[in-house]
Amino acid sequence: SSGINAEYGGTVKNNFCKEQYLDNVQNYLDRVSVTRLRISAHRLEIELGRRSKLPREERTCKYCHIKDSQATTESEMHFLENCHAYRSPREKFISKINDIINNPEHSISSVIHAFGLTHSQEEIQKQFNRLLARFISSSFRKREKFLTSLNENS
Repeated sequence: SSGINAEYGGTVKNNFCKEQYLDNVQNYLDRVSVTRLRISAHRLEIELGRRSKLPREERTCKYCHIKDSQATTESEMHFLENCHAYRSPREKFISKINDIINNPEHSISSVIHAFGLTHSQEEIQKQFNRLLARFISSSFRKREKFLTSLNENS
């Protein structure tokens, strides 16, 4: 399997049902952003390159290539955890979540792991879904602004 599910160690779904975040995240654009990321219907280079049959190593993050001179694959994991372009919204998201769950680690994967294993309370799950959706949505918007500015300057 490919996409975010595979990168985070997920499994292929065996039963199809309405996902909880669809009810928890009231903001339409936030829900759309999460859904697009989950089903690989986004415009990250990993998917754009796959569709055009570009080799994986050539599906690089434009931000990291320009700002850091790094040829890093723009995958879902890179987008969520590593890209410096989204450092500010990522830190804001992690800080809010850590306040809720008292998590000493400061990475998205540790936050997702902690929520999945130790917090089953419905209200905490709703808060997590909303905050994660807002982080993803704001990062996608920031990415679009960056790419638009690149196109305007070329």
